[in-house]
Formats: sequence, C-alpha cells, structure tokens
Amino acid sequence: WVYMRLRTGVLEDCCQLVKANSIQGNKKDNIDIVYTMWANLKKRPTMEVGEVGFHKQNVRPPVVRVLARSS
Repeated sequence: WVYMRLRTGVLEDCCQLVKANSIQGNKKDNIDIVYTMWANLKKRPTMEVGEVGFHKQNVRPPVVRVLARSS
C-alpha cells in the first residue's frame, strides 16, 4: 500500500489535519483514525453525513492513534 511507504511524519501530519477538521475529534486528546485506500470506501445516499463503510470488510484497515494536538 502506498501510504505504508510515506516519509516519516507525513502520515502523522495528515492525521493531525483530519483531527483538526473534525468537530468531535478536535475536542478530544486520544482518538483513533482509521484509514484505507479510497477504492475501499463505501458511501451510500442513506448514510449519515461523515459516515462511511468499507467494501472489503475482511481487510483490516490500519489505525493511527493521535494522542494530542500538535499545532
């Protein structure tokens, strides 16, 4: 997977951006961010705003723990 080969710090920076752009996540110190390839994301019109699913449920997507905000 491409994101496994990212330079050190790039994935952490991306996770901080995701956390900062989340209303609920920005208020918390310890959150888990699940990431996967875009082709594995499943979005249906009946889903809530911000809710997504995965096409391949058997593939465990990587999780990054973001401990605190680093501004």
